Amino acid sequence: MHRLSRQNDVVAQNNFKVYLRFYLKYIEPVNDKITKGLFEGITLDNLVSWDIIMGFQFENLILNNVKSVCKYLNINLSTVKSAGYYFQKMTKRQMACQIDLLIQTKYTLYICEIKFRNFISKQVIIEVQKKINILKVPKGISIRPILIYSGELEKSILKEDFFDQVICFEDFLTGQ
Repeated sequence: MHRLSRQNDVVAQNNFKVYLRFYLKYIEPVNDKITKGLFEGITLDNLVSWDIIMGFQFENLILNNVKSVCKYLNINLSTVKSAGYYFQKMTKRQMACQIDLLIQTKYTLYICEIKFRNFISKQVIIEVQKKINILKVPKGISIRPILIYSGELEKSILKEDFFDQVICFEDFLTGQ
């Protein structure tokens, strides 16, 4: 029972952190306008940066379901050394880069790009390739680029065969 209580506390803390991050980034800066009623009657699509907000929340949803992502990718959880958002800081010898979800096993880095857009263009391949080129990777480690998305993909993305796996979020939900 004590163990379950700790797990619930961890889940509650994670949920609080996600909400706090969302609040500080998107609600707090316009809180004065909200309290004055300046957002009444405005549809979500007309809010400035709504697509960014939704993309951020979509990314959080994926990051909070890493176990399911690993299962979908057929990664044995016992082989996972680390999994989560990753930021490589800039130094004199290396450039900075940000990975939406990096899953590391003994011999593999899964570079997961998470996209939530109406239309996802071929540019995503260039973005991920640039991140791979910048990322400092230990010798003997293979790289497997993964795309997790919600929206419509440009047809050439699948034809390029760049991504090791392309996961449509709707398929992910249904386990297809």
